[in-house]
Amino acid sequence: MTKKVIEIFPDPDLNDLSELKGARYKELDGRTGELIKNGFNYAGKQFSLSQNAQINILGLDNAKDDPALSYPISYNTIDDQDSYDVVDATDVHNMYLTALATKKAHVDSGTILKKQVRDAVDIPAVNAIVDNR
Repeated sequence: MTKKVIEIFPDPDLNDLSELKGARYKELDGRTGELIKNGFNYAGKQFSLSQNAQINILGLDNAKDDPALSYPISYNTIDDQDSYDVVDATDVHNMYLTALATKKAHVDSGTILKKQVRDAVDIPAVNAIVDNR
């Protein structure tokens, strides 16, 4: 029995579409990162959402009811030009939830746009997707 080898050449339009989608995903990730880098607003002040800041606010929220923790706790703004005095455990938790909601909103908005890119069937459809965040 002879086996026949069939060479399959990818469709150039599909490769271009796939490459374009990959580029758009990177673009959307970059914009999401920029938005997160801008931080979150709490009590009229802007705070960092850097990875370190996220770890700090999570740690503070986890320890908010610890009797060894004394209030107020001074928390620096993103530009270190000001600070906010967290007055109690409720304030800590509200600050944490605000940070979490802000990051989630940025990530979710990127996910919605990525789904549009995934669902696009051709290059014009991918190009028509606008990131107006």
